[in-house]
Amino acid sequence: MLYVRKIVKTGDGEGYPFSVPVIRAMGEISFTAPVTILCGDNGSGKSTLLSILAAKLNAVRIGQGIVERDRGAEAAQNAFLLQKMAARKNFFFSAEDFISYINWVSVTKAEARAEIARIEADDTVADKEYAKMPYADTLYDLETLYAGDLALQSHGEGFLDFFRSRLHPGGFYMMDEPEGALSYEKQYALSLDIWENSRDSQFILATHSPILAAIPGAEILEATENGFVPRKYEELENIQFLRLFMENPKRMFR
Repeated sequence: MLYVRKIVKTGDGEGYPFSVPVIRAMGEISFTAPVTILCGDNGSGKSTLLSILAAKLNAVRIGQGIVERDRGAEAAQNAFLLQKMAARKNFFFSAEDFISYINWVSVTKAEARAEIARIEADDTVADKEYAKMPYADTLYDLETLYAGDLALQSHGEGFLDFFRSRLHPGGFYMMDEPEGALSYEKQYALSLDIWENSRDSQFILATHSPILAAIPGAEILEATENGFVPRKYEELENIQFLRLFMENPKRMFR
């Protein structure tokens, strides 16, 4: 199921994001597969495109209201049009936001427990159970939403737990370099989750991961100064370099 089929740039502007070469050169991009992989060097514009899509779709983002949204992409969103269908859920995941979110969850739980303790100790509160209710609800929601305590899990386990808790049929999901929180084994587990759910959901990933880029049936687009260019997996520079390195690591350090 394709919920976003095309993004078209209808105008230009000054500064970011139009100063990014791949965005400056961009005309339109068609999404033809349930999974699209955006590849390219750091700073090439992969994340910028995701931020524009997220702004156009008003996508929920990890830590919404906790971490700053991409203001430049939001301001420029009127220069882009989407050909789309309504998805049940639009979500933007990033490893950086996830780490900030874990910290927010820990702080929020601590504040809720402190308020409950304060109410218990305050003899001037007539109905203590009623006064504690919003804080108890907050604790319950945060402690039952996931399979385990995110703060006590490894970043990889926590990220997968968080992702799976947000994954629903009929969704449109954007992921910005999720491998930043994941080992190779966890990247493989994530790739399986995406592949299995791509039957009725759509995913666009910006990644350097050779594992995520290998998801069967994925369309690969590489960010260049001439725009986003379709590539085959074996044509990607990072894949060619990785194969060269793995053939003989010792040779690469001579």
